[in-house]
This record gives sequence, structure tokens and C-alpha cells, in this order.
Amino acid sequence: MVKDEFLAEREAALSEEKRREKMLARYGLGRVLSFLAAAVAAAGALSERSALLAAAALVLLAVFILLVHRSLRAREEKTLAASRRIVIEGFLSRLDASWQKHGPTGEAFLTDEFPPGRDLDIFGPGSLYQYLSLTHTPWGREALSRLLTEPGQSGGPEVLAAARTRQEAVRELLAKKDFVLEFAARSRLPEAEKNLSAQNLEEFRTSAAAAPWPAALVPLFWLAPAVTLAALVLALVGLTSFLPFAVCFLLQFLARLAGGKALGPLLGPLAAFRRSLRHIAPLLALIEREPFTSDYLRRLREPLTAKGGAARAIAALAAVEDMAAWRFQPIAYFFATGILMWDFHAACRLLAWKARHAADLTPWLTAVGETEALMSLATIGFTRDTYCFPDLLPTAEPLLQLEELVHPLLDPAAAVANSLTLAAGVCVLTGSNMSGKTTFLRSIGLALVLAYAGGPVCARAGAVSGLRLFSSLRVWDDVNLGVSTFYAEILRIRAMVAYSAEKAPMLALIDEIYKGTNTADRVVGAEATLKKMSAPWIICVVATHDFELCELENDEGVKARNCHFAEHYAGDELRFDYKLRPGRCQTTNARHILRMAGLL
Repeated sequence: MVKDEFLAEREAALSEEKRREKMLARYGLGRVLSFLAAAVAAAGALSERSALLAAAALVLLAVFILLVHRSLRAREEKTLAASRRIVIEGFLSRLDASWQKHGPTGEAFLTDEFPPGRDLDIFGPGSLYQYLSLTHTPWGREALSRLLTEPGQSGGPEVLAAARTRQEAVRELLAKKDFVLEFAARSRLPEAEKNLSAQNLEEFRTSAAAAPWPAALVPLFWLAPAVTLAALVLALVGLTSFLPFAVCFLLQFLARLAGGKALGPLLGPLAAFRRSLRHIAPLLALIEREPFTSDYLRRLREPLTAKGGAARAIAALAAVEDMAAWRFQPIAYFFATGILMWDFHAACRLLAWKARHAADLTPWLTAVGETEALMSLATIGFTRDTYCFPDLLPTAEPLLQLEELVHPLLDPAAAVANSLTLAAGVCVLTGSNMSGKTTFLRSIGLALVLAYAGGPVCARAGAVSGLRLFSSLRVWDDVNLGVSTFYAEILRIRAMVAYSAEKAPMLALIDEIYKGTNTADRVVGAEATLKKMSAPWIICVVATHDFELCELENDEGVKARNCHFAEHYAGDELRFDYKLRPGRCQTTNARHILRMAGLL
């Protein structure tokens, strides 16, 4: 069972976390004892003039430094183990409703240009995005939002081809749970989420890339330090006075002051960039060394393995960053500037790095973001015992066939499965209040979104053709634009009818059609609209309380069929089984619900 596997993973991560905690305690005690012993040995060496005690003090000091290094590494590993445990607990939370309390909601990606985003709960609190997301970088969040929106806005053959390649990649990631857990754990480290900044990286990428000085001056950056060091050595051995050294030191220091305006824009962005880079580098290294087999993942990895590899390039840039960081060590920086022309050498190394790798930053970051997005699409496969990768059919005839489909955001233990086969035509869905009509519409839409993104769907088996996705489930008025709820719905449905004129395959999901007007006008308008939507390239599913629309099934000019959800009573208690049935609904429950609420 999925839950048992993750419980075992959590126990292992917790054990590792506790083991690292004990190691930290031991290293801490060792640091204190070795430092005290070194201090005592050093004091004895000074008082007794003992070479043996001096050697012992040096050895103990080396032990202290080693323990400090080991302690820092153990702290990092403990933090990583804790992060891994939290990722595992996130998977466990998806087995109940607690996942809605954590993670990015994707609310920023809600737009009026893509109504399904709000209608189907693709974005926002308690959304598909929040359920799926293993993204912790800005590039991952953007990539996941794109995969959940762009394919459903076209539905052409190219969408299916791209979805098939992503399916292959997601299947591979499902078989690489350890890779996914480690990648997610490293990307969600608290410091990483705090310091990762797309703005910092963009500022670095676009900052000065050309030397702000003539190429003829570069040899001087090596000659001046050589002369200054020679003058210092000669002065120290007594062959000259310190005046030549002082003159050389002053000239180099003045050169740094004169070059401040040129060096600032070049080295300045490194200060902010280093915080982001420190957390990106391990993610790049993970992708670079993982032996992927799917075409999609291999293409993502290719830019990371070129030119000696992204990991080596990042290490080289980290060394440049360390040089630039000397500016924050005033005493050391003072002497490095006056003797070694430090900033000029840092700038030369940075310019050489940019000339070789600046263009690689975008594909590197894209690889990180796409990997996070694909891992997120795999979430359903990690948390469900039953799922499928639907067959993506290149046929021009619209088809949506799903066996034992459930809504992906419902508690798996409580969700009710329904099977459906939808071809061209209108499906009129009736049922009493709270019987499951709207949830079923969203189940269909989310299944299509997941299939086109390349992820697994919460169904036992399935097949879908290429369809442009339209929806009209949640519609609001807009006071500022003078748009009523009824007119806002008309605009939604008009867009569907307008697109249908292109005779391109599409799926339209409509809940309570024209609910903003009176019954007589609503039925007349709905019948006319659904007749327009009855075409060989359209699948239209409309949920309604207007039983008059069920008569479309008997209209020879309309390809329509009826389905419904039903309820039953146990005494005065209203109960639902949420099972889809053929035919029209024969019951209503509004009066009963009003009585239960004390309003009737």
C-alpha cells in the first residue's frame, strides 16, 4: 500500500535525523574538549618552552578545526534529513485533507483568459496545483502552471505528441522515488526557499559581460602584483627600504578606487547571486549525474553535461564569488587590493566565466524548473494505488473514455468512482442538489488537464483525443465593467460557440446553464445553445436542474443523451451514492433541504 511505503520512508528519515543530531552533540563536545586541550598545551608550551607541548597544541588545534568542519557537514545533513522527512509527510498528507494547509496554491496563475483555472480548481487554495506541487523554485512553479494551462488551450496534434514525451518522463520519475525525494528535499530547504530569487539570477545574467578596460591593460594586472611582491620580499630581507613597496601598494589601491565605477556593476550582482547559486548547484548536480532514459529528461540534462558539466562550472563560479566576497573582510581586502589587484583578477575570471557559460544559465534553470514540474505531475502516481496514463489518441473524432474515474482532490478513501465514455454530442446531466453533478464535471476537466500535461489520471484506464477545453462553472459579475452574472456567463458560452465555428475538436463543461435569468428564458436559451453545440467535433456536458432540456434526447436534429445522479432517504435523512446513471433524474430534494435548514 502507498501509505505503508511512505510511513516506512518517514521512519527512516526520522531515524537519520536523530542520528545526525547525536553526531552533532558528539562533535560539539569534541570541539570544546579539543579547544580547551589545545589552549592548555599552548600555555604549557609557552611557559615550559616545550617543543613537544607546542606540537601537541598544533595537533589539537587541527583536531578542533576538523571537528568544526565535520560538525558543519553533520548539521547540513541533519537539515537535509529533516527536509526529506517533511517532503514525505507532504505525500502522506495527500492521503487525507491536510495537504490543503501546506504548499503553494498557484493563486497567482488565475487569469480571466483561462476560465478553467478557477472553474476546475486548477489554481487557488485547495487546488490541483497545490495538491501536485513539489515545486520550490520560481522556475518550477512557472513550469508547472504552464503544463496545467497551455495544452488545454490548443488541443491540437502537437499537444498530444508533447504529452506523450512527458508521460514517458513522468513514468521514469515514478520509478526513481529516491531521486524525487532527494531533489524535493534539497529544493525545499528553508534557506533555499528564502534565498532563491529569479530577480537576482536575472540581474547577474544580464549584468556587464564586456571588460570595462582595454585588453592591453590585462597584463598589468599580473605585472603590478609581481613587482609589489618583489619589492616586499626585498624590503623584508633588508636589500631595499619599504618605500618601493609602499609606492606600489598605493598605486594599486588608487587603481582600485579609480576602477570602482567599472568594477561595481560587474561584481555587485554576485553578492545577491551567490545566495541563489548555493542552492541551485546541488539540484543541477543531481540532474547531471542521474542516468535518465526518457527522451524528455535526457534533453533536459544535455545542457548540464556540455562544456565540462554544469556542476564544474558552478564550482568555478563559486570560487569567483569567494574572491568577490573578500570585500566584506576589510583587513584582508585592504591588503589583497594593495598587493594583488584582487578585484581586477576577480573581474577577469568572472568575465571569462560569463563568456563561456552565461548563455547556459537559462537552460540550466529551465532544467531545474522542468524537473520540478515533472516530479509534481508524478505526485498522483506516488499517492494513489489506482491511476493510469491515458492513451492519447490522434483521431480527429472527439473521444473521452475513462474507467473508474475519481476526483483527484477528494479523499481517496471516500471518493466514488464513475466510468464514462463521451463522444461527439451533448450529455445532459441532471440530479438533485448536492448529488455530485458539479464535482463530476470537474473530475472530467481535471482528467483532461492531467492527461495533456503528461501526468497520471485518477482512473483505472482511459483514452482521450485532442480537445480544446472550455468551461463555465463559476461565473461572477463585475461591477467595474458593468457586467452582470448572467451576461458574464453569456460571454463564456459565446466564446465556446465562436470557437466551434472553427470545427476543431473541443470539450465544453457547463454547470447550471444560464442560471442568472428566469426559468422560461433560461430553457429557451439553453435549448438553442445546446443545439448549436451538437456538432461532430464537440463534446458538451451540461449539468442542469431544468428537466425540459432532457427532451433534447428525443430531438432527431440533436445528438444528445441523458445521465443523472440520484439520492435516497433513510427516514428523514438524505443520502447520496454519487453513482452516475443513464437517463434523466426523476426526483428533487430542494424542499427537503429547505425544511432541514428550517426555512420551510
